Amino acid sequence: MADPIIDHLRNPTSRLNLKATPRGRAAIEGIVADALIDGRGLSAKELEDVLTADLPLDNSFIENLWNDPKNKPFVEKFMNNELCKRCAEGDPVSLEAYKVYAVQDYFYLVDYVKFKALRLATVLQYDLNALKTELQSVSHTYGDAEGWKKTCIDDLGIDSAVFNTAERSVAELAYANFLQNNCRMEDWFNLHVIVIACIYGWSVLSLKLYNDPKTDKTTQFYKTFIEGNLDLSDPENPQLARSARTLSAFLTANSQRWTSIIDDKEQYGLLFRTSLRLEVALFNSGYEKV
Repeated sequence: MADPIIDHLRNPTSRLNLKATPRGRAAIEGIVADALIDGRGLSAKELEDVLTADLPLDNSFIENLWNDPKNKPFVEKFMNNELCKRCAEGDPVSLEAYKVYAVQDYFYLVDYVKFKALRLATVLQYDLNALKTELQSVSHTYGDAEGWKKTCIDDLGIDSAVFNTAERSVAELAYANFLQNNCRMEDWFNLHVIVIACIYGWSVLSLKLYNDPKTDKTTQFYKTFIEGNLDLSDPENPQLARSARTLSAFLTANSQRWTSIIDDKEQYGLLFRTSLRLEVALFNSGYEKV
């Protein structure tokens, strides 16, 4: 059976044929883009070897951050955020707040496209292949944002006019600023650390909610958030999403093989904690308009 991530790695001009959240797809597209650009960690061949090895994926990089005592309070607040907890239980007010949050998440995705565009300036002037790779990644990420907007309109019942009249929340603006402050060339690895919260973290949170007997599995929150962040090919044995597993393996392999560039700096703990705080703030912003 064809592997959609390996297929995309071998043919990055094609769309990523992987069932995932827009953020999950964007994360994979970012990983593939960096693997194809010299000087940004694992090569495409090395990444393919990691993802196809007949071994359990090594999660040590993320697990070290996730379980660090300094980070635990932030992980716990993220895992127990009010919006996801109450939406999973089917609380009507919170389900309306999820719609407000969904619009802010769309704005985040739009700002992520802008962030990807800013990274074009980090490509060496003579490296046209790298520029082409980054442009393709920007184009794909734009498609992810448009896909989420369509989900918001078709599945969540949000009026399309809202996307033209709603304002970005303070939390979303802070998140966008955080992204833009980490788009320098030497910080290519930072991007992948920043998205741990919304790729790996969302998947761990969704697995917790999926297994909670109080979770209402008839809501659009369940269908668009919980299901979207899990691998449910075997519903009796749910797994973290493929995007989460791939990100984890990518981070660990790079940290092990590129120790001269990527070391165990406190900066990664700070990036991780900040992104968790921003995720919680963005979740909470859903209640501002209900």
